[in-house]
Amino acid sequence: MTDSVDLELTTPDSSSVASLRYHAEAQVLDATFTNGDAWEYFAVSKDEFRDVAFPGPAFDYSVGRAFHQMIRKIKTGRQIRSGTIECLKALATDGIVDVLKASC
Repeated sequence: MTDSVDLELTTPDSSSVASLRYHAEAQVLDATFTNGDAWEYFAVSKDEFRDVAFPGPAFDYSVGRAFHQMIRKIKTGRQIRSGTIECLKALATDGIVDVLKASC
């Protein structure tokens, strides 16, 4: 996403979501996960972003649970980066990775 970030949550208390960035004009939510994968989701309202970023008791105050129920299961998204693949590429020596020793 190239337009400016309007709202951002960079360190949510979540074991699955690493950061959320919301672009209000485009109504796009960028989500980076703790495994390094990054996705963008479309037609996300500002209220939906806030409900995910600051979940209430309906989601047990879980950013990951709110994200899964409100965004991942409902909204159209596309993967923009695969964290595991990028990590393995970075660890590669002469194109070879010892996957048993990789920390991806």
